[in-house]
Amino acid sequence: MTKHQKTSKEMLIYGAAAYRLNDYQYIKKTTANEWRIPLAFRPSNTSLMLKLASSTDFTPTEEDIKLADDIHAHINGYLFMSISTYISEFKRQFLDALNQEFPISVDMWKFAYMPLQYYRDLHDEKVSDELAQSEYETIGKIGDMVEVTVNIISRKYIPAFELARYSAITTGNKAVKFSVRNQETMKSLGTKTARIRGKVKTFEKDENLTPITVLNYVRVV
Repeated sequence: MTKHQKTSKEMLIYGAAAYRLNDYQYIKKTTANEWRIPLAFRPSNTSLMLKLASSTDFTPTEEDIKLADDIHAHINGYLFMSISTYISEFKRQFLDALNQEFPISVDMWKFAYMPLQYYRDLHDEKVSDELAQSEYETIGKIGDMVEVTVNIISRKYIPAFELARYSAITTGNKAVKFSVRNQETMKSLGTKTARIRGKVKTFEKDENLTPITVLNYVRVV
């Protein structure tokens, strides 16, 4: 493995620039796949980042530099998180890459991916904060069929599994999560408020220790 002339902090700036130039999206491969037809002929963020880093004509913008600074501070925050709570190996690898003076070849994709990871973390933190406003209670018992009205605060569609994952607060101010595969149910749910029926699958807690009821077999009623 060889080292590159650019420092890790500089490479992060080019990663931020590539994210901006790709319309604030992370493109893993240059060629489009079945879920990214509109992105055909766009370069991957990693290849674009490396091209920008080697160019003598490109100058990062103030926006690129500020985003890189924000990402740098955020990723370094993983270190403090690891002291008080668990962080995944996936997140830890970004921290390790960023704290090398010079990036190595196998780590280059991480600098291109960090902007996406940063925005995902901000989204997850916002959802977690909203869930934390709920009452410190769950709904029913495991195996119960329950019917509740929910205000949806987050919807994340996973193309590879053809499902959408939802986080919501009930009108009774309790946190719930559920996944939906049925396209008609997704349409009926919309993005705001819905009356749903589902089976209590399990209970879990997020990083704020907010109790969350996880529902299965959800349908709109």
